[in-house]
Amino acid sequence: MKATKYLERKSIGECNEGWRRIVEPLVKLVADRDGDIYQIKEKFGELRFYYSAKDPDGSVEQAIRVAEKASSITCEVCGNPGQLRTFDSVWLSTLCDEHYKEELKDRQ
Repeated sequence: MKATKYLERKSIGECNEGWRRIVEPLVKLVADRDGDIYQIKEKFGELRFYYSAKDPDGSVEQAIRVAEKASSITCEVCGNPGQLRTFDSVWLSTLCDEHYKEELKDRQ
């Protein structure tokens, strides 16, 4: 889908609201280059951003790497500082202490 459609819909793909401030600048960057976004999601507790756009100077790739790293220390629920958490030995999420406790409670 054209990145401009993501902007029009204010969509951040399959991510939770906590990562909105990380994802929106990437969408804008790809839209500015008339690119397409194939998928925006969380995988293994971190952001994954799949796109196609002209990137002759590598700035889009660099921005994505920075955003992916930022997602690993940002709660995907609220956007506060967080860390990668493991559930049931296989499920990963990046959560702040508060949302980690809520998730643990919900899993009991």
